[in-house]
Amino acid sequence: MDKEWTEEIDEKISFMSKDLNIKIKRFNIEERVEVKNKFWGGIDSLMLTKFHKEEYYFAKQQVKRLSSYKHTQGWFALNKGPTTVVVGSRATFSKAVAEFHMWKVSVRQRTFEVAFKEYHEKLCKSLNSTHELSSIACCSSMRATTIQKSFGNCCTIESVLTATGEYPEKISCPVCDQVMEITVTYKCNHTSKDDFHC
Repeated sequence: MDKEWTEEIDEKISFMSKDLNIKIKRFNIEERVEVKNKFWGGIDSLMLTKFHKEEYYFAKQQVKRLSSYKHTQGWFALNKGPTTVVVGSRATFSKAVAEFHMWKVSVRQRTFEVAFKEYHEKLCKSLNSTHELSSIACCSSMRATTIQKSFGNCCTIESVLTATGEYPEKISCPVCDQVMEITVTYKCNHTSKDDFHC
């Protein structure tokens, strides 16, 4: 998590916590390498899990969203205890908090996590239907270069092999539900020439 995003999310969490008089705690998985590796290993394993029942559709979408954020800066997961409530990008989190006045009334009728989830998902659907989301998060091949520079490529899912050693035939986008294009990419893991040793 970059310093700017850490400060931004802390500020927004503090604002909502004070306004609603509730506790919201931030946890950064990037702070410890072993936590980060275990977390993303778990997400990779979940990507292999078959979610056959319709009742698991939302959970499957959240896992795909998380997987798509693996190499981006600025994403969030809202949990209530051990349960993940909703996952999203930096842009959608910021927009939901900026529009906090529009959904905070429903916190009193429900709970914070339910109200935030409902508003965040409604926000994602409305942004996607008006194509605003393509400028925030993804799904426009014509703007892919601009989007990657601004927000990272959040519609990229790093696929892992299934138990049979094959790649999944199709994966739908966690944002717009379209079937994603399959590409093969090779990426060097070292960050500078100094890190490379033969």
